[in-house]
Amino acid sequence: MWSTQKNLSNLINGVVVGKKYDLFATLQEELNKNFLNFLDILKDPPCDSVERTKVKKSNEEAIQINYLNCEKKLQPSVIEEAIALSDLFSLSELKSVELLIEAEEQMQYFHGFNRGLTAVLLYYDSKKIQVNNLKTLMLVRSGRLWILDENIPAEIISFIDLYIQRLVKNGLIEKVLAKIGIHEWNKAEENLVRVNGLGNLKHRKQVKNLFEEVKVLLGECIFACACQAPLEQTNTILLINFLKNNSQMVQNNQLDSQINLDTSHFFVLMALLYCFDTLYLDIKEHGKLT
Repeated sequence: MWSTQKNLSNLINGVVVGKKYDLFATLQEELNKNFLNFLDILKDPPCDSVERTKVKKSNEEAIQINYLNCEKKLQPSVIEEAIALSDLFSLSELKSVELLIEAEEQMQYFHGFNRGLTAVLLYYDSKKIQVNNLKTLMLVRSGRLWILDENIPAEIISFIDLYIQRLVKNGLIEKVLAKIGIHEWNKAEENLVRVNGLGNLKHRKQVKNLFEEVKVLLGECIFACACQAPLEQTNTILLINFLKNNSQMVQNNQLDSQINLDTSHFFVLMALLYCFDTLYLDIKEHGKLT
């Protein structure tokens, strides 16, 4: 799970930043395979009763671990933790097992954290990597404000342009806004505390930082998308309604209003401003309409 996102990140950055253009065919294949994962950003494969039964019996009957590309029997402690992770994140039981195996491999880089706590960190880091992958693709596409690298071959830019267009056409903006709207730390923290998913202060801080970075990156994706090409009317109205519904208005004695927005909301606000056509104002200031 975490490794999948990490490998895709390495591939995207290898091609567009590392100039490994010979990997373009592989990038095309991987992006096409991950189209629905980007479209339903942050969505996990759900819990499954069949998988749960297999995992519960896996101390006696080996199960297929795709990450390891082999069948393996699991220790009772792994089974217990996998079920707990599955319940915590509403995550596929087999993906939970893979996450724990990845955590065991990565524990050397997370000193002082056990396998379960490391798995929680990898879960949120995988989400951060996934959204950052989407942001990178948004930055690579052609548009009105920037060119990431003039040396990137036109066929790569063209493929990514069409890829992003397909995502937007299929409802990406609405789905990202929905994720921003429900991505609240207090609720996540409550669930983590309930199952002892948070460790010491260091662990809590790292988990919270990853969680909040995901929300900011979601806002940055909206911003980068609107900067390069104005959103169509339907998506522009979605931005307006999102800001209207999620901004907390605080009235003061002078009858002013102060809008309290978090960082992700500011990115959505700036994205909205880039959707407005100000050509009429420019013409009105500098000359007459023809």
